[in-house]
Amino acid sequence: MIYLWACDRRRFVDFIANREPLKSGDVQSTDTIEGNALRGDDILLVWKTSPSEIFSLPHAAIVADSSMTDFLAWVSTYFKHIRPFTAHCRVLTPSLSYLLAESIPFPSLPDVGSADIGLVLAEGIAYSVGRTDLKRLPFSAFARTLSFAFADGAKRYEQMFADDGRVFEQIKSGWLSARKLSNQPSLDLSPADISDVWLLTLSAVGNGGPNPAKAKSEPLVVKALQGVRANGQIPSDTWKKILGRFQKSNLLIEAMEGPREGRVKAVEAIIQELARGSSESRMHRAFIVGYMASRIQPGSLDHFPLLFPCIPDLRESLLWYGVCSGLSPESSIDNYGNGLGLMMKRELGRPSHWLDRPNCDIALSEMAILLRERDDMKLSLRTHASGALKVEIFPLINTSVKWSESGGDYVRERDTLAGKQSTLFNEDTRMRKDVLEILSMIEESYKSLDAIRKQVEKKFGESVRKSRKRQK
Repeated sequence: MIYLWACDRRRFVDFIANREPLKSGDVQSTDTIEGNALRGDDILLVWKTSPSEIFSLPHAAIVADSSMTDFLAWVSTYFKHIRPFTAHCRVLTPSLSYLLAESIPFPSLPDVGSADIGLVLAEGIAYSVGRTDLKRLPFSAFARTLSFAFADGAKRYEQMFADDGRVFEQIKSGWLSARKLSNQPSLDLSPADISDVWLLTLSAVGNGGPNPAKAKSEPLVVKALQGVRANGQIPSDTWKKILGRFQKSNLLIEAMEGPREGRVKAVEAIIQELARGSSESRMHRAFIVGYMASRIQPGSLDHFPLLFPCIPDLRESLLWYGVCSGLSPESSIDNYGNGLGLMMKRELGRPSHWLDRPNCDIALSEMAILLRERDDMKLSLRTHASGALKVEIFPLINTSVKWSESGGDYVRERDTLAGKQSTLFNEDTRMRKDVLEILSMIEESYKSLDAIRKQVEKKFGESVRKSRKRQK
């Protein structure tokens, strides 16, 4: 049961200003939102519980498609104390509300196994190559990836995501727009490459996926992934066709059936052969490298570093490594990273409803309005976490971008200092930071001991000889 109140903007302002429950006769209780035509400034407010019993902000506001932009600009002017408005109430068009009101099953995507987790982990690591200890990466580094948004969409809109490419494309477009609006640095891993890997993976576990044309363009890769999902490895006839012109790789296949040490050497040799080649063969080269790395220890992600030498040319091979390890019946990547995989599975599996309060700092639609005429990017917003802005890029789907309370200057400064993404985690810079952190800890420890010494002297009235002379 849901509760509806149809009103115009003037009545909506009065309702918010008076902060009193609505009259029961004005509220419509129903099981559907269909049958309410919206034109001009019409607003259809929706609640989970009756607003005639106690005052509360609506859980959703539905406005005509042509009025969305104007409505968001209007609420930012009239409801300055409820800002961002979309952090408290979803603003939807009729078409989106019909999509959300359909019965959405409890989040589940059993057919994909742990491939979604593998893709999220692989993308996060691909942006962070250069760190010696990858397990130090925080959860937020993975939650802001495009793969995390896709994984969330695939679970929350399982059937629609699989059958309707529009949901897939809107999530991708929203993710890109959030990064552009907040002036995030460019990434070395192309969103197009990430999308291609996702589309082919979804095609392998479904009936064509959200983009059947993509599946038809790479039938060998789709068939190979289906083999990995069913038996943990690619059928021999499909494997031979994929290898095709890569003769040296053919000779190394036998080594993959031997001891682990031999498999590691075989992968290293294959990387040397396939790291460079024509742009036409790039996807197959990346897939071969990622798949063979997954065969060193099937179902695990312990050999990411082996792929680092081919990062400049085949960065997406990390994605294929994550997919193949996740699809394997032997997959154990949920246990990756000292609980990171399980945490990701937990967050991606959280149930939610379109009439729950938004779990974001702002929706993309309102973010675009507020930043539209602000070239200096100075926009003060209350955020869940310091230094990050959580943006709802599609109903129930969030991503995070780096942000400061003073606005985009923080992002611009980081972008200028960071330069290209590949230099963000330069090894010398990382080591220097670690050394400085250790020296800082030593300094703090010395100060603590010095304070204890002074307390002892004060307590017992005796001077305690220092065991060493402090070096300046």
